[in-house]
Amino acid sequence: MSLRRSFTLALLTAGTVAAASSTALAAPPVEDDTRRVDRAGAPIRDTHRKDPAKDTPRDRLLMGPIMSGHYEPLETITTGSWPENVAIGDVTGDGRNDVLLTTSYYFDEENDYKLFVYSQRPDGSLRPEVKYQTRMAYGDAGGLAVLDTNGDGRLDVAVATSSGVEIFAQSVAGTLESRGVLAGSPVNASQVTAADLDADADADLLVAGRAGIAQLTQGDGGTFTRSPVTTENTTVVRVGDLDSDGRLDAVGFRGYYVTVYRNLGDYWRREVPLVRDVSVNSVEVADVTADGRADLLVTEGGNRPSSQLVVFPQTDTGTLAKPTTYPVMDIPQPVRAADIDGDGRNDVVTVHGGWERVSTLLQRADGTLAPAGLDEVPYATNYNDDGLAVGDVNGDGRTDVVIADYNHGVVILRNAG
Repeated sequence: MSLRRSFTLALLTAGTVAAASSTALAAPPVEDDTRRVDRAGAPIRDTHRKDPAKDTPRDRLLMGPIMSGHYEPLETITTGSWPENVAIGDVTGDGRNDVLLTTSYYFDEENDYKLFVYSQRPDGSLRPEVKYQTRMAYGDAGGLAVLDTNGDGRLDVAVATSSGVEIFAQSVAGTLESRGVLAGSPVNASQVTAADLDADADADLLVAGRAGIAQLTQGDGGTFTRSPVTTENTTVVRVGDLDSDGRLDAVGFRGYYVTVYRNLGDYWRREVPLVRDVSVNSVEVADVTADGRADLLVTEGGNRPSSQLVVFPQTDTGTLAKPTTYPVMDIPQPVRAADIDGDGRNDVVTVHGGWERVSTLLQRADGTLAPAGLDEVPYATNYNDDGLAVGDVNGDGRTDVVIADYNHGVVILRNAG
């Protein structure tokens, strides 16, 4: 499996990306280093895996040391078709987290457009996949979310499709059953995020796609009511309380712009976008400054020196302060925050397209991030924003890393403790 779809290649090699905002903004800066190259110095494109034996001493120096000590040797599970996104949650009702994956199209009828569930055994290993046919079609992103959609105490699965959000309900037997597309859910959905947006103790949905972001508020009996957040073309959305008012806000990005949408209860207010000097790759919301307030994290840039993790800390007045920038290796893409080293503080994990590395930046006691520890992963030029998930997938109480890799399937880095 060596050729990625052309629209993905365009995203990787484009020199500039047009902003989707309907509000007039200043033209974004043009990044000088617009050509993204892999560790061998070749322009990023999908080819067969490079031979590491051909690395020069300089290549190895730039790659940095590997084996941070955070993870055990990686495991890969082939999927037969094109892996798109991963999620973690107990969807089999046994109290253990399972690994979920969506696939798209790769001339493989048995595995195309499927929801894969790898259930966790009592010994922490994963069983072979159970596959469920979805309503995904060619070009669908297949974003995933895990939540209880009907108040029965069991976690279900929401899948973003071009037809809308498809719900797979967990049965008493621990299997999943498609309940079809949620009535009124947006078509051409690309990503779906579960969170309690109205503070009523059940999970709601934010759905992102070409039509913008919509809120699906959960009511009684598995019903959801749709309301708008924005009509801006946004394919990724993250949530977190960015003003400490007790309500979860939303963050989207496109091109050089990161936009915060404030949750005011009855409606959403769009903030003035943050304009970056280089293109944005991913966002996350989490407290990484040790003050109990959620911060905004951004991965951005292509090759060094433009590649960086940027943290906008939340102030005690509920605003975002000037950012702190952490240099990281080339092409940092999806980013997640979780406690990797077990000290109770959120750390940061990001995967680097084309560079065969995962970076883990541990949060220090003073609220700063330590330099990234690097770990090796198989070669892939690009990762979806929902192609990275963090959670305990072997029952040892520690946070593991799961990656959807279109060349190799599911990649798992288990926490070494």
